[in-house]
Amino acid sequence: MTKRHNKLILSVVAIALVGVVAISALALAKRSVIKQPTEIFIPTSTDYPTLISSLSEAGVERMEIVSLVGRLKKLDQHIKPGHYILPKGASAMRVVNMLRGGAQTPVK
Repeated sequence: MTKRHNKLILSVVAIALVGVVAISALALAKRSVIKQPTEIFIPTSTDYPTLISSLSEAGVERMEIVSLVGRLKKLDQHIKPGHYILPKGASAMRVVNMLRGGAQTPVK
């Protein structure tokens, strides 16, 4: 085998590995992280570590996945303050989309 052939094989293996990791992360991001309806209030000027801590304290599960999805979707740059009710069965992706998009629950 030549050096060029070895580099080609290594590149293909690396790309395949990245693909497997990405598919696994996407599958995990679609699994439920909310066991029961969860209410959370995000004050103005909340930073990302505080948001993640608040979600964890509220009982959101698989926080490492929620945090990863949040970073990938740039939630850390788009936190919308407000009152949210996270529905039972919501995935990490749905939670991040709600918080990033400002899909709040009206206060009664």
